[in-house]
Amino acid sequence: MNNMDTWGNDPSVQYMRQVFSRMEIVQKNLIKKLGISTFDPRLRTIRENARVLFEKIWYNTDVQDFKLKDDDTSANVYSYCLAWSLNNAGIEVPEKFLPHDKRISDSIKEILQ
Repeated sequence: MNNMDTWGNDPSVQYMRQVFSRMEIVQKNLIKKLGISTFDPRLRTIRENARVLFEKIWYNTDVQDFKLKDDDTSANVYSYCLAWSLNNAGIEVPEKFLPHDKRISDSIKEILQ
C-alpha cells in the first residue's frame, strides 16, 4: 500500500498556502509598524476577528469579482480586515498603513452592516 502524500501537490492547496503566507507577512509588518509587542494578549482576539472578517469577504468576493487570484488582492483584503480588527480593539491604524482600495473598504463596510 502506497501512503504517499500528494496533498501538497494540489494547485488549490498551494495557492491557499501562499494566501496564508501573505496574511502572515501583512500581520507581521502592520504589527511592527504600530509598535505592538508580538506578545500582546489582545492579538489573539484581534487575529481571530480579522480572520473571520476575511473569510466573510472571501466568500462574498465571487459576486464582487475582486480577482482574489491576483497576488496582492488577498493581502490587501487581509490588511483591511486586520486594521478593522485592531481599530475595534482600540488600536488606531493610520490610513497611510493601508493599501488604497475603495472596493475593499466598501466591501468591509457592507459586510459589517
